[in-house]
Amino acid sequence: MENYKKKILRFLRNFSWYLDYTFFNFLPRKEASQTFRRILIIELDKIGDILMITPTLRSLSLFYHTKVDVMVQPSMRDVLLHNPYVDKILPYGRQEIQNNYSEIVQRLQGKYDLAVLLHPGSRVVSKLLKDIKTEYRVGVTRPGFFDGKGHFLHKKNKPNFSVQHKIRDNLDVITTTLGIVPANDFYELFTSSDAEKSVEAILLSEKIKQPFILIHAAPEYLSHQWNSEKFAKLADYLTVGGYFVVFSGSQKDIPINDEIISFMKNNVCNLAGTTTIQQFFALIKKSCLVVSVDTSAMHIAAALHVPVVALFGEGDPKIWGPYSENSKVIFKEKEMCKSCSKWFGADRVKHGCMDIIRVEEVLEAVHSLLK
Repeated sequence: MENYKKKILRFLRNFSWYLDYTFFNFLPRKEASQTFRRILIIELDKIGDILMITPTLRSLSLFYHTKVDVMVQPSMRDVLLHNPYVDKILPYGRQEIQNNYSEIVQRLQGKYDLAVLLHPGSRVVSKLLKDIKTEYRVGVTRPGFFDGKGHFLHKKNKPNFSVQHKIRDNLDVITTTLGIVPANDFYELFTSSDAEKSVEAILLSEKIKQPFILIHAAPEYLSHQWNSEKFAKLADYLTVGGYFVVFSGSQKDIPINDEIISFMKNNVCNLAGTTTIQQFFALIKKSCLVVSVDTSAMHIAAALHVPVVALFGEGDPKIWGPYSENSKVIFKEKEMCKSCSKWFGADRVKHGCMDIIRVEEVLEAVHSLLK
């Protein structure tokens, strides 16, 4: 339940968005061409955000009968590997653009008819689209107070103040700026055969038996963290129930997983830090179910049609939840304490609303999806 500060902040953001859109449209703007052949999409965030643009890039590719280039952070290039609608993956994050601006401008100049900015980005990102002489530039997602406003775009998406999933937000950009009405909105993810073979070898060497349940306990933000002892109790229940449990994550997530495992009575496997992005995808693909806090693992599972139980605290699952019918979200919206949500970046602290999620209800959600 939103407290009054959260409501005021949302109102001010929407008001800022409306004013920005109104002033932007005072000046005459170039109209779109009937067709585009060389298209660039920019999404400079992380795995989950990139997965949530896949319906948009697919819709663009099918509408204009051409493959699409996508600009992502260098560490994220494997997220779109083998996507049939992607031509080139450009590994330029915000830092790379700032540090090598002139070189990137020279490299990309004159290559694109259309650019779609699916993240507010920054002033330098939208200026880049202008300086590489992209013929038509559209965007952006809903801006906050400090986000880039896309001043160098030709057209921006019309404000939509309803609460909807981020996938729908992204699709709204091309609907309101280019008139494209997508036929579907599912996200897509592809794993390489090499990654799948590597994961099979890892499972064999670690003596991990199937069916196994994957737990992704490490959050991106403290506000998404669940209690380690509760995770341990959940994992113990699952192992007693006949499932092998695997903990996943990156190198930095090893200590969190180790702490959880220290509270456990049964044996599990901690694979944090041992897989590449593609191997992480393949590992999730081979699991029978994923339990995850609000992070990319839940989107990966949903995109691969693996059942997923997602635990939410500070985030809104209506916007950021797994976009899948084969999922369960545990979100204590009615019980959320009114002191949780702070102004601006201060809500990236540990929240009490995660602590009131009970092990029994997570276990019940798991069993309901495995029936």
